[in-house]
Amino acid sequence: MGAACCAGEDGGNHVSVVQTMPSEATAGTLLGSTPAGKLELGQEAEQTSEYTMVIDFRLPDGSCQKSSFTRRPLGLDIDKKMPMTTMRVRDGSAGQAAGVEVGWVIEAIQGQSIEGMDFKDAYEVLKKASADLAEQSP
Repeated sequence: MGAACCAGEDGGNHVSVVQTMPSEATAGTLLGSTPAGKLELGQEAEQTSEYTMVIDFRLPDGSCQKSSFTRRPLGLDIDKKMPMTTMRVRDGSAGQAAGVEVGWVIEAIQGQSIEGMDFKDAYEVLKKASADLAEQSP
């Protein structure tokens, strides 16, 4: 479950993604490859605990940009209506590290299009996708 600051300096027309709570992560045995390029069942592959969330943005010039996030909070102030548009990118945030800029419109989260969704449903998709991101250390 996450928390969001919904009132801003503009009288409440945007939402700030503040923090989401992590859900349980799972890890298992993966297929490994041999030097000859063959796959063997049961071979332990190197595991990484770093989950990555990808957001597809439409930029003001009409081009598209995929940005990857590995930590939260995202540090993005998002307009509380559709389309979900970044109103502010906080200094030192995961959003700034991912190169996100003001005016970018979120089109898809983890490959799931949010086109045609209302804000509440689209924001839930964003919260769920970001729940497994590592929390930024203080």
